[in-house]
Amino acid sequence: MDKKELMRYEEIVENLLLFYGDIIRKEEKKYRTLFDNASDAIIIADLNGKFIDVNKKAEKLTGYSREELLDLVVGDLSPIEDVYINSKVFRDGFEAGHLTHIGAKILRKDKTLVPVDITASVIEYGGKRVMQGIFRDMRERERLEQQIIESRLMFRTLFDSMDDYISLHDNDGVLKMANKSLANSVNLPVREILGKKCEDIYRCGQKDENCAIGRSIKTMKQEFSEVAVDRSIFHVWVYPMINRNGELEGVIQHRKNVTEYKLMEKEIFQLQKIAELGNMAGGIAHEIRNPLNTISSALYLMKKAAGKSNIKADSYLN
Repeated sequence: MDKKELMRYEEIVENLLLFYGDIIRKEEKKYRTLFDNASDAIIIADLNGKFIDVNKKAEKLTGYSREELLDLVVGDLSPIEDVYINSKVFRDGFEAGHLTHIGAKILRKDKTLVPVDITASVIEYGGKRVMQGIFRDMRERERLEQQIIESRLMFRTLFDSMDDYISLHDNDGVLKMANKSLANSVNLPVREILGKKCEDIYRCGQKDENCAIGRSIKTMKQEFSEVAVDRSIFHVWVYPMINRNGELEGVIQHRKNVTEYKLMEKEIFQLQKIAELGNMAGGIAHEIRNPLNTISSALYLMKKAAGKSNIKADSYLN
């Protein structure tokens, strides 16, 4: 290769390096932008667990500045009781090439603990193998989970405090949920009535075509019925549960004992009948009283006239 060809070759190599160098720098810039603006904390550590790079979210999560974090190792972010297990998880993960650590805890600079889920994998970084860990802050999820637990507890308390019978049924009428009032009515714990058919618990003896649950499952609409069980009368409302796809996922049954109300309604009806009879009797008495008053007045006048003529009023009646 002569000098001219050598210079040409070096020029080509230099141009290639410039071209691919620009591509590499652009990719590095793109990676850095994604790295720094990631929604989760990202920490890169070497084989010994020393931190060699962190993003902005890692600073916010740990309470340390970037410079402070780059002076730390894996164990420095672990509670004392977790240092050994976290270090072992890190070493095993480095050897395996990846790790997942659910329910871990990060020790912040202010000594408070933050629940995190960690996923990590071994990557090439700066020409050497390192572990890139993604730390997801689970505080918000734990707060929401606690709210859900409290809401469920409140719902269950309200559900069980109702005197009416409330139950949830699947599309075959099988009980999936029931309140204590219903369970107490059949002298069984709630867990023992779940999985049973509606008619086995409510004992209403209704056929499918007459049963509010059967009708609601068929029509996917709210249904009502009045049923008698033994000597009790119940009003039954059934509400279909429709999902966002328009599919029936079951029904809710609300059953209220209206026996006393019905007896009271019957008594009121009887009282109304008695009142009407009283009004009728009063009207009849009034109609009878009018001619009697006329007769009484006539008798009075006759007696008065008889007294003047010395004729006894009785003679007018003979």
